[in-house]
Amino acid sequence: MIQRASMNTKFKKLSILKELIIDSLSYLYFNDISLKTYFTNNPITPKPLHRLEAPEFIEAAKFEKINEMNSYLNEDVNYLYEKDHFKQTALHWAAKRGYKDVVEKILSKGKSTNLFDNNNRTPMYLAVMNGHHHILEVISYCLNLLYIRYYLKILILNQ
Repeated sequence: MIQRASMNTKFKKLSILKELIIDSLSYLYFNDISLKTYFTNNPITPKPLHRLEAPEFIEAAKFEKINEMNSYLNEDVNYLYEKDHFKQTALHWAAKRGYKDVVEKILSKGKSTNLFDNNNRTPMYLAVMNGHHHILEVISYCLNLLYIRYYLKILILNQ
């Protein structure tokens, strides 16, 4: 009996892993990104707060200061990929706090929607868990249906 439960757990983990791989590959496909391009031109920095003014950019997103964000993004669009010490990007903070205008601004400049924080949470996950369904709609507009399916399962499971 214990062996059967262990096999079921392993099967569930493999099933979830398979879904995540399919979702990730479909994200790359629908955004017209090759694996080679992703790994050679990846703008995601290896350490937090890589650019000099990254903390200010993330703070601007945290407190819905769109004009301040615009000035940073006009200087360098890769501020979108900067992360703080929790590995959260500006999009994570805006989604978590329900700032629709900030989320729209970030998504209009680039697609950094599937970055994970320290706890393996994406901006869409944070929006769902904090009850910001209007953010879910904005982000889902930018993603393909396979990627959204995963978050809808989470939403249904948590009801």
